[in-house]
Amino acid sequence: FLSVYFFSPRPISPMEVSVPELTPRRVCGAVGAVAAARLLLALWRQYMRRPNCPSPPGELPLLGHTLAFLPRIDDVLDYILEQDRRLKGATWQIRLAGQPLFVVTSKPTNVEYVLKSKFFSFEKGPYFRDRMTNLLGHGIFNSDGQPWLQQRKIAADMFSVG
Repeated sequence: FLSVYFFSPRPISPMEVSVPELTPRRVCGAVGAVAAARLLLALWRQYMRRPNCPSPPGELPLLGHTLAFLPRIDDVLDYILEQDRRLKGATWQIRLAGQPLFVVTSKPTNVEYVLKSKFFSFEKGPYFRDRMTNLLGHGIFNSDGQPWLQQRKIAADMFSVG
Protein backbone atom coordinates (compact mmCIF):
# COMPACT_ATOMS: atom_id res chain seq x y z
CA PHE A 1 0.00 0.00 0.00
CA LEU A 2 1.12 3.54 -0.65
CA SER A 3 0.75 5.99 2.19
CA VAL A 4 1.21 9.72 1.77
CA TYR A 5 1.82 11.87 4.79
CA PHE A 6 1.47 15.62 4.77
CA PHE A 7 3.17 17.57 7.49
CA SER A 8 1.52 20.80 8.35
CA PRO A 9 3.11 23.56 10.40
CA ARG A 10 -0.13 23.80 12.38
CA PRO A 11 -2.33 21.01 13.80
CA ILE A 12 -5.28 19.94 11.62
CA SER A 13 -8.64 19.51 13.26
CA PRO A 14 -10.87 16.56 12.36
CA MET A 15 -13.35 19.00 10.84
CA GLU A 16 -10.79 20.04 8.19
CA VAL A 17 -10.22 16.48 6.94
CA SER A 18 -12.49 15.44 4.10
CA VAL A 19 -13.16 11.78 3.39
CA PRO A 20 -14.37 10.91 -0.10
CA GLU A 21 -17.89 9.59 -0.28
CA LEU A 22 -18.16 5.84 -0.71
CA THR A 23 -20.12 5.33 -3.90
CA PRO A 24 -20.81 1.97 -5.54
CA ARG A 25 -18.58 3.00 -8.41
CA ARG A 26 -15.62 3.68 -6.10
CA VAL A 27 -16.18 0.43 -4.20
CA CYS A 28 -16.33 -1.56 -7.46
CA GLY A 29 -13.20 0.19 -8.70
CA ALA A 30 -11.31 -0.63 -5.52
CA VAL A 31 -12.47 -4.26 -5.54
CA GLY A 32 -11.54 -4.55 -9.24
CA ALA A 33 -8.08 -3.09 -8.61
CA VAL A 34 -7.45 -5.54 -5.75
CA ALA A 35 -8.72 -8.47 -7.85
CA ALA A 36 -6.51 -7.47 -10.79
CA ALA A 37 -3.48 -7.16 -8.53
CA ARG A 38 -4.13 -10.62 -7.03
CA LEU A 39 -4.57 -12.14 -10.50
CA LEU A 40 -1.30 -10.64 -11.72
CA LEU A 41 0.47 -11.86 -8.58
CA ALA A 42 -0.93 -15.39 -9.07
CA LEU A 43 0.12 -15.41 -12.73
CA TRP A 44 3.59 -14.19 -11.81
CA ARG A 45 3.97 -16.89 -9.13
CA GLN A 46 2.88 -19.55 -11.61
CA TYR A 47 5.35 -18.20 -14.16
CA MET A 48 8.18 -18.31 -11.64
CA ARG A 49 7.35 -21.89 -10.58
CA ARG A 50 9.23 -23.79 -13.26
CA PRO A 51 11.29 -26.93 -13.57
CA ASN A 52 15.05 -26.69 -13.76
CA CYS A 53 15.42 -27.21 -17.49
CA PRO A 54 16.26 -24.91 -20.41
CA SER A 55 13.79 -23.35 -22.80
CA PRO A 56 14.08 -21.99 -26.35
CA PRO A 57 14.97 -18.33 -26.77
CA GLY A 58 12.26 -15.69 -27.02
CA GLU A 59 10.28 -16.41 -23.87
CA LEU A 60 8.27 -13.44 -22.60
CA PRO A 61 6.75 -12.95 -19.13
CA LEU A 62 3.15 -14.23 -19.00
CA LEU A 63 3.10 -14.90 -22.79
CA GLY A 64 5.91 -17.45 -22.71
CA HIS A 65 6.79 -18.65 -26.22
CA THR A 66 3.35 -17.89 -27.67
CA LEU A 67 4.51 -15.18 -30.09
CA ALA A 68 7.33 -17.38 -31.46
CA PHE A 69 5.03 -20.41 -31.64
CA LEU A 70 1.96 -18.93 -33.39
CA PRO A 71 3.59 -18.40 -36.83
CA ARG A 72 4.59 -22.10 -36.73
CA ILE A 73 1.19 -23.45 -35.70
CA ASP A 74 0.85 -25.39 -38.98
CA ASP A 75 4.15 -27.24 -38.51
CA VAL A 76 4.24 -27.75 -34.73
CA LEU A 77 6.24 -30.98 -34.91
CA ASP A 78 8.93 -29.35 -37.06
CA TYR A 79 9.13 -26.47 -34.59
CA ILE A 80 9.55 -28.88 -31.66
CA LEU A 81 12.19 -30.86 -33.56
CA GLU A 82 14.11 -27.67 -34.42
CA GLN A 83 14.07 -26.57 -30.78
CA ASP A 84 15.15 -30.05 -29.65
CA ARG A 85 18.10 -29.93 -32.03
CA ARG A 86 18.97 -26.37 -30.94
CA LEU A 87 18.98 -27.51 -27.31
CA LYS A 88 21.05 -30.61 -28.26
CA GLY A 89 18.51 -33.17 -27.13
CA ALA A 90 18.24 -31.85 -23.59
CA THR A 91 14.96 -32.07 -21.69
CA TRP A 92 13.41 -28.65 -22.17
CA GLN A 93 10.24 -26.69 -21.51
CA ILE A 94 7.93 -24.53 -23.54
CA ARG A 95 5.32 -22.21 -22.06
CA LEU A 96 2.31 -20.99 -24.05
CA ALA A 97 -0.21 -18.43 -22.79
CA GLY A 98 -3.28 -20.07 -21.32
CA GLN A 99 -1.79 -23.57 -21.53
CA PRO A 100 -0.07 -25.74 -18.94
CA LEU A 101 3.71 -25.99 -19.05
CA PHE A 102 4.95 -28.44 -21.70
CA VAL A 103 8.11 -30.42 -20.95
CA VAL A 104 9.77 -32.07 -23.96
CA THR A 105 12.34 -34.85 -23.78
CA SER A 106 13.97 -37.10 -26.33
CA LYS A 107 16.59 -38.70 -24.08
CA PRO A 108 15.99 -42.46 -23.97
CA THR A 109 16.69 -42.64 -20.22
CA ASN A 110 14.08 -39.94 -19.52
CA VAL A 111 11.53 -41.56 -21.83
CA GLU A 112 12.02 -44.90 -20.04
CA TYR A 113 11.70 -43.17 -16.67
CA VAL A 114 8.39 -41.53 -17.65
CA LEU A 115 6.86 -44.47 -19.54
CA LYS A 116 8.16 -47.38 -17.47
CA SER A 117 10.04 -46.76 -14.24
CA LYS A 118 7.83 -44.05 -12.70
CA PHE A 119 4.75 -44.20 -14.93
CA PHE A 120 2.28 -43.58 -12.10
CA SER A 121 4.05 -40.31 -11.18
CA PHE A 122 3.27 -38.83 -14.63
CA GLU A 123 -0.48 -38.85 -15.06
CA LYS A 124 -2.02 -37.37 -18.16
CA GLY A 125 -4.72 -35.75 -16.07
CA PRO A 126 -8.16 -34.41 -16.97
CA TYR A 127 -6.79 -31.58 -19.12
CA PHE A 128 -5.23 -34.06 -21.58
CA ARG A 129 -7.98 -36.69 -21.33
CA ASP A 130 -10.81 -34.21 -21.99
CA ARG A 131 -9.14 -32.87 -25.12
CA MET A 132 -8.03 -36.23 -26.50
CA THR A 133 -11.10 -38.40 -25.80
CA ASN A 134 -12.60 -37.87 -29.29
CA LEU A 135 -9.34 -39.00 -30.88
CA LEU A 136 -8.10 -41.67 -28.45
CA GLY A 137 -11.27 -42.80 -26.68
CA HIS A 138 -10.89 -44.33 -23.23
CA GLY A 139 -8.19 -46.87 -24.10
CA ILE A 140 -4.60 -47.31 -23.03
CA PHE A 141 -3.36 -44.08 -24.63
CA ASN A 142 -5.85 -41.90 -22.77
CA SER A 143 -6.01 -43.58 -19.34
CA ASP A 144 -4.31 -43.14 -15.99
CA GLY A 145 -4.03 -45.25 -12.87
CA GLN A 146 -6.11 -48.42 -12.53
CA PRO A 147 -7.92 -48.08 -15.90
CA TRP A 148 -4.53 -47.79 -17.61
CA LEU A 149 -3.26 -50.91 -15.78
CA GLN A 150 -6.32 -52.88 -16.94
CA GLN A 151 -5.84 -51.68 -20.54
CA ARG A 152 -2.13 -52.57 -20.38
CA LYS A 153 -2.89 -56.13 -19.19
CA ILE A 154 -5.35 -56.59 -22.07
CA ALA A 155 -2.80 -55.29 -24.58
CA ALA A 156 -0.02 -57.46 -23.10
CA ASP A 157 -2.26 -60.55 -23.42
CA MET A 158 -2.94 -59.69 -27.08
CA PHE A 159 0.77 -59.47 -27.88
CA SER A 160 1.75 -62.59 -25.95
CA VAL A 161 -0.69 -64.92 -27.71
CA GLY A 162 1.29 -66.74 -30.24
